[in-house]
Amino acid sequence: MPLLAFARQSAGTEFAEYSGERLLNFFAEPFPDAGTGRLILAPSPGLTAFANLSTGPVRDIYVQAGIAYAASDGSLYRIRSGGAVTNLGAIVDDPTTTITGNGFDVAVAAGGNYYVYNIADETLAEVAPGVFNRTESVTRLDNYIILSERGGQRFAITALADASTIDALDFASAESAPDDVVRVHADHSELWFFGTETVEVFGNTGNADFPFQRLSGGVIERGCAFGGSVASDDNSVFWVGDDRLCYRAQGYTPSVISTPPVSRALQETEGDIYGFTFTWRGHKSYCLRFSDRPAWIYDIATNLWHERATGTEAPRWMALCAARFGSETLIGGRDGTVYTLGGVTDGGTAMLREAISLPLENGGDRFSLHELELSFKTGATDFDDATAVLQISKDGREWGLERERPLGSIGNYLKRVRWHGLGNARQFRARVRITDPIDVAIYGAKVRAG
Repeated sequence: MPLLAFARQSAGTEFAEYSGERLLNFFAEPFPDAGTGRLILAPSPGLTAFANLSTGPVRDIYVQAGIAYAASDGSLYRIRSGGAVTNLGAIVDDPTTTITGNGFDVAVAAGGNYYVYNIADETLAEVAPGVFNRTESVTRLDNYIILSERGGQRFAITALADASTIDALDFASAESAPDDVVRVHADHSELWFFGTETVEVFGNTGNADFPFQRLSGGVIERGCAFGGSVASDDNSVFWVGDDRLCYRAQGYTPSVISTPPVSRALQETEGDIYGFTFTWRGHKSYCLRFSDRPAWIYDIATNLWHERATGTEAPRWMALCAARFGSETLIGGRDGTVYTLGGVTDGGTAMLREAISLPLENGGDRFSLHELELSFKTGATDFDDATAVLQISKDGREWGLERERPLGSIGNYLKRVRWHGLGNARQFRARVRITDPIDVAIYGAKVRAG
């Protein structure tokens, strides 16, 4: 039987009759045999509970000197290795919270306020942000803490290695356009100021009066719709533009990376959109998370998108933010728990893994699909009754009867599963769903048709 290219990424449902491929809680990974062009559909990692903070959402996580700091439910928390948690004090609970540090202090912007936790004294205090009254976001560069103004263009800097000291004269403005700065972000020794209409890039010039100046060519004529969408990894900065397309900066040039279905999600969603980056088994990814639909994950290496969600109904992903913590990746959850990336459930909640194939056609002529064979990698977890459910669509929209097949017992690491007598049509598309808590990948697909 010939090999079938099953699916590569999620392509949405608006034009399902032309594509409609989907990967939910699966992602495409190039086959180990170089040059084949084949893809493995690998399982997205689950979430394993690491530290319980509160019952409210984890707004941000920052790691410094092997210790994690997280904001949740109106408090700042310290998390040590092993998951030991300490409540450091009260802050405003704010979805746009940002946390950073200079090695001596931890700085927090939340609800327009600026807070500093002094590590040596173990004290948390609200600090006046200098020339302006309200703080939007914070970041760190060269042991300075940089604060951006909420509802304005100005930014202030602290004293070197002292987050609590802010001279009223140590401020400047990102003012190439009359737009408010919605996020300041440090990346590769540069400060990126994201405004609603433009992005400006500053660098440390070493000037004794004020060290940060806008760099030559450091104006990007593309704004930012959601300050919380800004993130960076793999020598790139990512954000959602003022036109609600997703961008990746190539130098100072913004390149659109959102596909039509991703852009449609960005246009249609209600509420704010947030972004963060994470790494899983060599795959660096940028996540766009929503309040009303599954998250969209961009694989930076393959340039392919897939979706991520929690639960068998897959309404949205429970992850809100991420940070590297030694060899682990910490994920802040909607439920006040900090998780590590990995496992076969999301904190004990089952996840739906779904793969919808590209259309199988015969030049517009009717044909019969006699058999579909999928090769699964299974057996890596202690679950002995896992099944895969297949449905067939002949138009990309309506799905037929559910056909359930066992995936094998524990230790059966490669299982070929076959479905027969799948009908006659001009076009076929297969949908495979798995909800059991197993580590499962799809290694290949074959068809017999005539």
